[in-house]
Amino acid sequence: RGELGCYVAVDPLSDGSLRVRMVERRVAPDRVVTDILAERVFDAAEPGAVAGSAEVVAELREWAGRRNDDRGAAEQERAGRREDADAELAARRREAAELARILGGA
Repeated sequence: RGELGCYVAVDPLSDGSLRVRMVERRVAPDRVVTDILAERVFDAAEPGAVAGSAEVVAELREWAGRRNDDRGAAEQERAGRREDADAELAARRREAAELARILGGA
């Protein structure tokens, strides 16, 4: 589906039931990994199926949102560390070039 992170999928099944899943997709070094973190099947003919499935969907969406928020915060932290490392490397390169100039090598 082209979606990464966590999301809730709701699918009608051919037997008249409804499948609710929390799916997590992430990129691994060599592939996309898909995990089913939770799954419930509801018989649409059962009393309370609508209310029960709606409650599960709401709970799973909240859980998925928290996982996505946590993943986003972790990614921002990693990006910040990469930027800091890049800036440090650039500063070291400038210092090395300046030292080489001072010593007459450049």
